[in-house]
Amino acid sequence: MSSPAAWRSRRASWRLCMLRLAGRALPTTAMVAGPLPDRASLLLVRPDHLGDLLLTLPAITGLRAALPQARLTVLAGPWSAEILAQHPAIDQVLVCAFPGFDRRPRSQRPHPYALLLSEAARLRSRRFDAALIFRPDAWWAAMLCALSGVPRRYGFDVPEVQPF
Repeated sequence: MSSPAAWRSRRASWRLCMLRLAGRALPTTAMVAGPLPDRASLLLVRPDHLGDLLLTLPAITGLRAALPQARLTVLAGPWSAEILAQHPAIDQVLVCAFPGFDRRPRSQRPHPYALLLSEAARLRSRRFDAALIFRPDAWWAAMLCALSGVPRRYGFDVPEVQPF
């Protein structure tokens, strides 16, 4: 029988392989270079719980100062939507019960990939100019932004996120 560490390592390798394949195979929008439009619509993604999200607020405030005409929409979990709705730099808050952060029993959660597809359709209709993903290992959020057709996607340069 293999050790738990070996099992986690094999699982991580398998996931990385599948993410790389998905990044090549899924119908995603090609990345766009160049400056953002003056009135850019930005999607800021922070799936974490409240404490981590609070650490992101100075970055959001800085974005507002740097891009005063931009529309800043934050995609966050329901656990932090109320706090975000009160922040003066944020124009809109969209709620998504991100897999891995939702504390409901497994039997009451939507399947992560069904949720991915429905959320991608919802976001696609909003036609964001760019997305910023504030969590380093948020491969699900990176895939969501790619499937949503966001032409400029910024996040951490880690293997799980790179395909998107």
